[in-house]
Amino acid sequence: MIEELPCIHQILKSLNSLYKDRLCPICENEEEDFNHIWLCVDRSLDMLTLLSSTKTALKESILSHIDNNETHIDNLEINDLDIWDLNIDNNKFTFIDLIKGFIPKNLMKMGHHIFHEYWLKCCQEMEKKDKDLGINKNLKKRHFGVDCLYRLRQQSTINKYEDLIGIRNNIYYGSDILGYYDSCTP
Repeated sequence: MIEELPCIHQILKSLNSLYKDRLCPICENEEEDFNHIWLCVDRSLDMLTLLSSTKTALKESILSHIDNNETHIDNLEINDLDIWDLNIDNNKFTFIDLIKGFIPKNLMKMGHHIFHEYWLKCCQEMEKKDKDLGINKNLKKRHFGVDCLYRLRQQSTINKYEDLIGIRNNIYYGSDILGYYDSCTP
């Protein structure tokens, strides 16, 4: 997102004569720039709700990708990340930086930990089962591409929707669908 939201500060760059005296439309007390959008006092409850829902979504996303009943990610692990601060700080990552799209190193480390702790275990189990079933690299090479599910699925759907692109565009961009149909028929 990197500070490009159409806040008053951005609008002033092209429409200064119309907006030069405008303040934040929410609090009407301060100039609205990217940081103020998130730190406006009148929106603090909204931001706390966003912060809480982001933590919950992060936890749920992690857990949804882990197929292991013994895995437990508790709120302390997520809350211990130093990205939940609702301030501007040039010396550390804050929630505002996360909104901008920057991913802090400690969150990446958490991702790497999850990858090594859980995903690699899954891969090792798969290798073990393959070995037990006699599936090796040569056998995989011989069977590569035979009855490929992706290829079969792709072939069956391409022709089915090929002629519907115009209709889809009419629906997406709003026009009379019957007018489109009439223009396609002789």
